[in-house]
Amino acid sequence: METVATMAYALSHGASTKDLTVITDRGTPLDELGQSLGAVVLYGDPRTGGRFSALSVFGVAPVLIAGASSFSASVLDEEEWIDAFAHGAQSAPSSGWGTTTVSGDPLKSFTALWEEQLIAESTGKDGKGVLPMPGSPREIFDVVLHVQRTHAFTVGLCTALGVDPFNQPDVESAKRRTFSELNSPSRDQFIAPQDLSSWIERGGAVALQVYGPLGQADEVAELRAAIARMGHEVSAGLGPRYLHSTGQIHKGGSSVLRFLQVVVEPKCDAERISGRNYSFHDLISAQARGDYHDLLSRGRDIVRVKVGPGESMAALLH
Repeated sequence: METVATMAYALSHGASTKDLTVITDRGTPLDELGQSLGAVVLYGDPRTGGRFSALSVFGVAPVLIAGASSFSASVLDEEEWIDAFAHGAQSAPSSGWGTTTVSGDPLKSFTALWEEQLIAESTGKDGKGVLPMPGSPREIFDVVLHVQRTHAFTVGLCTALGVDPFNQPDVESAKRRTFSELNSPSRDQFIAPQDLSSWIERGGAVALQVYGPLGQADEVAELRAAIARMGHEVSAGLGPRYLHSTGQIHKGGSSVLRFLQVVVEPKCDAERISGRNYSFHDLISAQARGDYHDLLSRGRDIVRVKVGPGESMAALLH
């Protein structure tokens, strides 16, 4: 949804289809769209799941198009694969639910963000899961080997948990609700900022979902830290990006997790997306409301607060 909307916006603002490369599986709607536009269409292997595709055409082609001249072609040997798998299996929580740390802060590190998606979306289902939390940054000398090790580690985690590492059964529900919200918007429901502290103090781990500019990552990190100082484990993600990452574990993982959705009102005027009757503001608002109602329908504890243009998120807890 976001990919096609962004492409429509770019093409309506001067981008040429001659510069467009579509990467998808053969026979998909995106394949048909790319062909109709005369774009270069590259096909992936349908046996390779999205989050496990970093070393396939989905990950490699953008790197080459962006100008990389070479990269590592290293491959783990059998013993290294087994060791990484075993490490994952041994790290799985016996209760079926727990946390792990990733290589840095997913709000600020693309490596940590990738690890977060891989682990959360692979493990978070059937009431089980391992929720990624920010860890200490570490130097990665060979990205290709790191990807392979993390793949094996994650599959080991899932095997020990007894879940399928390659599906994401609860992601589509949020997409369906987004379409529903675009066609028939529900009324926004927000709690007053002064009621937020008492909700947090009720106890339990919190997943912070912030729908705002990517440039506000530092503010989101500060709010996450403030909640942590109140004695709670807390993860944080920027929407709608997190829907394709921790969104699966939010819905399919343990019901002990609670959710705080922060909606930052945009500063700029809305602009309709070419070929559609809605703007990016409308789309993102629909995604936020859709995820809120999806979590509510699953009996999850979720509240929403609104931050006005130019207001600070830090003020929510003062």
